[in-house]
Amino acid sequence: MIRKITAAMAVLAALVMAPLPASAATSQAPAAGQVAASVAMPPERAEREARPAAVMVVRGDTLSALSARWCGSAGHYANLAAASGIGNYDLIYPGQRITLDCHAAVRVERKAIRPTAVATRPIAPAVRAAAAPASASGSSAVVAFALAQVGKRYVWAAAGPFAYDCSGLVVAAFARIGVRLPHQSGQIMARGTPVSRANLRPGDVIGLADSGGFYHVLIYIGNGRVVEAANPQQGVRTGPLYAFSAARRFTA
Repeated sequence: MIRKITAAMAVLAALVMAPLPASAATSQAPAAGQVAASVAMPPERAEREARPAAVMVVRGDTLSALSARWCGSAGHYANLAAASGIGNYDLIYPGQRITLDCHAAVRVERKAIRPTAVATRPIAPAVRAAAAPASASGSSAVVAFALAQVGKRYVWAAAGPFAYDCSGLVVAAFARIGVRLPHQSGQIMARGTPVSRANLRPGDVIGLADSGGFYHVLIYIGNGRVVEAANPQQGVRTGPLYAFSAARRFTA
């Protein structure tokens, strides 16, 4: 009897000390979701989470500078403008909220600068005649050239012949009468002869300044109206003079 009890206890001890079956070991493996959670975060997601959703403009900021700082490239300025509801890239103000949506910037910019048939289509004869009227000179030639560009695209840093930004249109128009101007709105407004709003004449350059000293420039065409390369949505257009900070007059 004692021998039987001893044998039974030995068998029980052997069972307790035996290794678990393979099926029991695998039942303790982490769930699929737990495995996925341990995978390293993609760099793109980490970058987005490190970037704030928006920033406030301070004096001296530009959309290009904010784009370079937060998006890694100054070329995403167009998206920051679109995401923040800004129609004119040249005018931002201290205290203004800029939404840092850099991923949509790539889509907006590609759409804005995609090559199109417009870039290779020859200028229609009627437009060519308006761009360089034989009898026009001085300010009338400037106005005639600028008006001939109405309907063309706004592209940042462009100065024609198929697209313009605000200062690019001014530079191209005055080149028609031999006046060479810098392709930078602030530098344009630092030259020429100052003109008051009451004494504006066709061909005068009007500057709209923000509190940071950055200008959007337009060309006065008379009767309270202007021509300008407004923004990517509206391109080169005419309209009423809607604001005034300063004006300059240039002669050949």
